[in-house]
Formats: sequence, C-alpha cells, structure tokens
Amino acid sequence: MMNSTKRRYRLLADWDLQGKFCLRICLYWLVCQVAMVATIFGFLALAGQQEVADVSDGSPWRFIMPAIVVSCLFLPIVLLDNMRFSNRLAGPLLRLRKSLKKLADGDDVSDLHFRPGDYLIESSSHFNQINSRMKQLEKLKLDQVENDRGRRLNRKLSSAGCPE
Repeated sequence: MMNSTKRRYRLLADWDLQGKFCLRICLYWLVCQVAMVATIFGFLALAGQQEVADVSDGSPWRFIMPAIVVSCLFLPIVLLDNMRFSNRLAGPLLRLRKSLKKLADGDDVSDLHFRPGDYLIESSSHFNQINSRMKQLEKLKLDQVENDRGRRLNRKLSSAGCPE
C-alpha cells in the first residue's frame, strides 16, 4: 500500500496520457503563432501598408519577432505546468488501471489511497468498496464450498452406515 502523503517526484507518470497533453499544447501554441503572424500582416495590409509583401527590409517582422520570442520563452513553462498538473490525474489513473487489471486477473489487490490534491480520490474509495465486497463474496463462496463438502462427506458416511 502506498503512503497517501508521499510526494510524487516523477513528472511523467503516464507518458501516453501526459505526452498527448503536451503534444496538444505544442500544436495549439503553433496554431496561435501562425494566427498571430497572420493577424499582424492582415492589420498592416488593412492599414494601407503597401510594402507588407516586401519583407526585404524586415519591417513587419520587427513587430512579430518580439512576440514570437516571448511566446517561445513561455512555452517550456506552460509545458512544465501542464506536466505537473496532469500528473495529479495521470498518476491516480495509472494506479487505478494497474489495480483493476490485477483485480480482473484474480490477484489480491490492496486498497488504493491517493495523495491529497490528486484527482479521482472519490474513485479510489469506490474501488476500495468494490475490492472489499469482492473479498467478502470470495470468502462466502469458500465457506459455502466447505459447507457443501462437509454435507457430502456426512451423507457418504451416513449412507455407508457410519455414525456421524
């Protein structure tokens, strides 16, 4: 069982989930850059700047480049924050998936306890209730099998004429 107050040190608990989040953010960032450049060129064209098509002197780019540089500096910060934030979801999801697989395979599963601030805390208590109920049902089933064996043995003994 994992201690619920233990700090998570890995940023990537589940690359499949968190990597897709990061990829989407990078794609959104790229679309934003293209939209920003197109908007600036569009405004310059509407403002009557005839030389917009002539970028040899770099005049439109002197407005665009600072914004692109600043956004490039912020992208790693946004990605890092995304990984830290998504870890609060990806870590519990990964542990829940592993425990569900073990439960489906018939293995003994300990209760799940997520860290404070993690998402899916309510799901861990639901999982623990299901796990507990399954253990109770397995115990009842084993007790019933033992009782059935005892009854069959008693019938065999009584039919063989042996006192109980």
